[in-house]
Amino acid sequence: MNKKFMVFFIFGGAFLLTVSSVSAVGNLHLQARQQIPGGMFFLYNNAPYIPQQPDGPTGGFFDRVWVGHDYTYTTSTTDPDGDRVSYNWSWGDGTYSGWSIFVPSGVVVPKSHNWDETGTYEVKVKAKDIHESESDWSPALIVEVSKSTSSNTMNLNNKILKQVSF
Repeated sequence: MNKKFMVFFIFGGAFLLTVSSVSAVGNLHLQARQQIPGGMFFLYNNAPYIPQQPDGPTGGFFDRVWVGHDYTYTTSTTDPDGDRVSYNWSWGDGTYSGWSIFVPSGVVVPKSHNWDETGTYEVKVKAKDIHESESDWSPALIVEVSKSTSSNTMNLNNKILKQVSF
């Protein structure tokens, strides 16, 4: 849970609060992030929806993913409050993209990555809004990364040529 609240007190200003957890009996655990001078009122911010599963090459027969080559993946999400959103990609190899620039809610965003080793990787992404409320991770896209060598390409071409009769 990562909900943001802006609570303004009549005496002493306001504090931006984060609900970090809710106990089994319903007690909220709050964390003050910053003090803001102001009057008395209450605002609530919703986190962006979970981003769509990333779209891009998966390493299938017709969309091979090779070690050391860049591949582009896309996703999008919306924010229920219409806030701008930023994305952080997990590439499944222990690396993350870091938070992107903020873009309008609903815009499809691309991000490129390359892998250093062969293997099966789970590519997923999360979003946060301008108030730093974060979504959960998207469903993962499974990507099979293969080693590209001239002999692999030659073997594949030979197999195809053997199956084609002229």
